[in-house]
Amino acid sequence: MSERIVKEIPRLPKFPQYYTDVVIYARVSSGKPAQIYSLANQVSGFVQRIDADSHYRLKDIYIDVESGDKYRREMERMLSDARAHKFSVILTKSISRFGRNTPEVIKNVRELKSCGVKILFDVENLSTEDADGELLLSIIAGLAEADNKSRSDNQNWAIRKRLEDGTSLLYTRPCFGYRLSDDGLLVIDPGEAEVVNMIFNWYLEGHSVVSIIKKLSEAGIKSPKGKDTWYKKSIETMLSNEKYYGASFVMKTFTYYGDEKNEN
Repeated sequence: MSERIVKEIPRLPKFPQYYTDVVIYARVSSGKPAQIYSLANQVSGFVQRIDADSHYRLKDIYIDVESGDKYRREMERMLSDARAHKFSVILTKSISRFGRNTPEVIKNVRELKSCGVKILFDVENLSTEDADGELLLSIIAGLAEADNKSRSDNQNWAIRKRLEDGTSLLYTRPCFGYRLSDDGLLVIDPGEAEVVNMIFNWYLEGHSVVSIIKKLSEAGIKSPKGKDTWYKKSIETMLSNEKYYGASFVMKTFTYYGDEKNEN
């Protein structure tokens, strides 16, 4: 039998695997169960999408759970990481998640683009790498801003209507010395009312807030939250609350769309 010669085939060199580092940005305006459920679905969907793409690698997830007029810590962290070139692509649900108004959306997008980051908006099926991406972005962001303002105006109208017809819960929000009756009306709580009278009488006699706190402590009277010590702010709020002289003021502050809270 002749010998069989087996020729060894050299192994091909292994080419390095390149990945695109992808992050997820999600935001909801409150911590209500329905919104948290929606948030979980958003993030889960994006994670599955990244997992299904062999060239994608999940780098981080940024989640803001707060109202639109508050500081977005996760957005700021994401911008900081983009400046450090920690990722290349952002997946997010919609343009409205990227800012309180059109100028803010455009500002954030331009900064991310300057860092070499591409943003994919799922709802609008839009990429910031598209040739006309920024124009479409401006139009859609403007429409989203107008829609948000319309909804805000509708909510404000409903609030004012309830105030006008006397059905607003703002009128019957109890404070120390009052409680809600079975009919939903504000009624005097005799025990707490006695403490309220003492506080106002001491104030009229010329006692300072600090002095009133001392007298309450000496009398062993607990605070509205059941604590041994009263806070200065609690006394000041009580002395300036118009409900103690039979009035109820509402709409004391307002927030212009995308702005901070202001006093009326």
